Amino acid sequence: MTKPFTERIWESQQSDGTMISIVKSGVNGLCMLLSALASVVMAVVTPIIVAVDLAYGPLKSLICPEKPPKLPISSKSFYDGEALDSGATFNEVVGWTNDQIEKDSSFLYWMFPQHLEEELMQKPYSDQMVEGFKRMLAFYGLTLQDGLKIKTSDETKVRFEQLDLSSLTKIHDSLKLYGHRDLADALSKRLHKLQGNHPTIELPEQHPDPNSIELDVFA
Repeated sequence: MTKPFTERIWESQQSDGTMISIVKSGVNGLCMLLSALASVVMAVVTPIIVAVDLAYGPLKSLICPEKPPKLPISSKSFYDGEALDSGATFNEVVGWTNDQIEKDSSFLYWMFPQHLEEELMQKPYSDQMVEGFKRMLAFYGLTLQDGLKIKTSDETKVRFEQLDLSSLTKIHDSLKLYGHRDLADALSKRLHKLQGNHPTIELPEQHPDPNSIELDVFA
């Protein structure tokens, strides 16, 4: 016997409702399973992560030890042959061309220190400072003759017009500080004679009596 139409609809709705409930239950069960699985994973993995994190520091220091920070070298170390941050050593610098010195004159801080390192007043350091002084004289177009006389050349005029001359005063002060007073006085005399043609020259605080200076500044 065929059931009435309204009864069939009612039964169909009940069947669909049952199916939806089953699906919801299945989804809820799957979510609970995934949540439980995530909890298990976290419970297992977290201690491992913590252990690795604690061990990584000492392990890293053994595998890849960090280099200690490089401290600025002393002038003595520079004269002894230690390289500056630029990679240049004393022997290399005194062999540089004028163009190289003009591009990087930072070595002057170590070659002619403005603070006292008493060991530099002894040989061979004192001789090395004089060697560096002669090289810087040549850089400015000057030469040291007869031990204590600084001479100019045609190149001097050009070099003095092109270069920063402030380093000459610092070189003078360093020579005087380290006992090379005769060389410092010779440089002071020459700078005083050149100042008329090159007003940008910073004269050392002490220089020879102007009355004792020759009239020809490029003599």
